[in-house]
Amino acid sequence: MDVREHAVALIPRALLALSMSERHPGPYDGIARKWLALAERRRTHVVELRDSGRWKHYYTPEQLREVMREAVHSRDRWAKIAGVVMGEGDGLI
Repeated sequence: MDVREHAVALIPRALLALSMSERHPGPYDGIARKWLALAERRRTHVVELRDSGRWKHYYTPEQLREVMREAVHSRDRWAKIAGVVMGEGDGLI
C-alpha cells in the first residue's frame, strides 16, 4: 500500500473519531434549555439592576459583584449542560 492509499484508508477512521466527539442530543436537552433561559433572565435582571443603579437598594458593591458572578456562572453551567455555546460578550460583568 502506497502513501496515498494509506491516507485514503485513514479518512473513515478520522470521520468516525469526529462523530464520536460530537455531542448527541439527549432526552433532557429541552429541560436544560428552559433552565438556561431562566438563568439568562436572572443574569439580565442583575445587569439591569446594575445599569439602572437600583442595586444600591438591595446590595453592597461586594454583594452585587458576587450576585453577578454567580448569575454568569449559573448561566454558563446551564449552557454547557444544554450544549449551547455562549459568545464571548455574553458574560460581561
